[in-house]
Amino acid sequence: MPEVLLVEDSPTLSRMFKSRIETDLDVNVVTAFSYKEAAEILASEKHDFFISLLDLNLPDSPKGEIVDLALSRFIPSVVFTGTYNADVRKKIWIKGVVDYVIKEGTHNLDYIVSLIQRILLNKGIRIIVVDDSITSRKYISELLRIRQYNVSEAADGKEALELITKHNDVRMVLTDYHMPNMNGFELTRNIRQNYTKEQISIIGISGTDEKDLSAQFIKNGASDFINKPFNTEEFYCRIMQNIAMIEYVGQINSQKVRLEELNEQKNKFLGIAAHDLRNPISAINMFSSLILEEEDTGLNEEYVDFVEEIKNSSTFMLKLLNDLLDISKIESGKIEVNRTDVNYIDFIRKCIKVNRTLAENKKISIGESFAIESIQLNIDQEKITQVLNNLISNAIKYSHRDTEITVKIFERDSMIYTEVHDQGQGIPPEEISTLFEEFQKTSVQATEGEKSTGLGLAIAKKIIETHGGCVHVESEVGKGSVFSFTLPLN
Repeated sequence: MPEVLLVEDSPTLSRMFKSRIETDLDVNVVTAFSYKEAAEILASEKHDFFISLLDLNLPDSPKGEIVDLALSRFIPSVVFTGTYNADVRKKIWIKGVVDYVIKEGTHNLDYIVSLIQRILLNKGIRIIVVDDSITSRKYISELLRIRQYNVSEAADGKEALELITKHNDVRMVLTDYHMPNMNGFELTRNIRQNYTKEQISIIGISGTDEKDLSAQFIKNGASDFINKPFNTEEFYCRIMQNIAMIEYVGQINSQKVRLEELNEQKNKFLGIAAHDLRNPISAINMFSSLILEEEDTGLNEEYVDFVEEIKNSSTFMLKLLNDLLDISKIESGKIEVNRTDVNYIDFIRKCIKVNRTLAENKKISIGESFAIESIQLNIDQEKITQVLNNLISNAIKYSHRDTEITVKIFERDSMIYTEVHDQGQGIPPEEISTLFEEFQKTSVQATEGEKSTGLGLAIAKKIIETHGGCVHVESEVGKGSVFSFTLPLN
């Protein structure tokens, strides 16, 4: 387990630091309350500290000698103090510390915990420093190594590109502008041909006075720019911010991949479950239908009602299972669109005819309003029939008796519009935006208690989108709704 050396003369602060760090991070904190105690711990050589947290003002180390002690053992050090002193701060930074923190409140402890976590992660991050000046290159590299980054160095752009090809853990490139063979702009453009900003961050560095250099670096694909000579504290903040952005995007992408895997597993389960359940439920539906068709079953009226309910429930279950199979196929990309050329007007009339019987049972009429006499469309007849049947049956389901449903067809902007108008109850405005999402049901009750699976409109939307069209709804409570879909002309 990684070990942290904590030197703090206040027992209260020491306990608070130790408890918080060990609770939040998988590390062991070894505490010392004085310079002498810290020296004894280090002299014992029983510990391998990857970082030390040092109180600058100890009773037996009034001038910050504890910092020199830790650094002499090559232990990266975070220094914290209760008072701000610009001169002391400058001297401490020159020593090569990881950070200098003022003890102002719990937010500073939060920062120290996040900093330790950052240091633990930095060893797995490679940064390439590109500069033809050996002095400048070594100085920047040493700053990065203090924060435990894995650093590689290159004297020019070509050498940097070779390192990127060689190592798969490169997350950042710090590049000077003026270099032989390949300057910083050229290097940046070359990297961007193969890597996005979310994969490798590029920070331009230059000590020249060219005012537009930072803008040109950004325009060529860099993520940031730093002028030399730079403030060490600002340098670390810029590096940490750019690395954090890459990691954040990486986490989002990983979560996306995981969600896609889970969604695939869900669709596979739905497909298997729906397929296995369909046969026994079909048998229940068939036998209950046969019982109801028999003239003399010996069943009294109450038991006939029971069988009727079994039939209705099994019919609904079959509809639900078929919808689940459809939605799982669509989401897994396994839906097949078998297109054929059809006379769309004749096709629509056939669909309306099939639904008229259901409408007549509720004394609802279905009218036609076609602005086109004949049009050929290349569609999957079975799937578009499924869409239209869903829209018309919904209109019937939520309309009152003695009302009218109208199917309209017209052309606009190279698209064929099909609209289903009803004089039903209408849909509340707050429910419109989610109406085409899976398992979303309107709060409006069907006029005669019909059930909805909450999948029909979602399936319709996906089918129309596979045909290059879109779906839409307009509704007003108490006045009715208009559901429409578009299909592109051939």
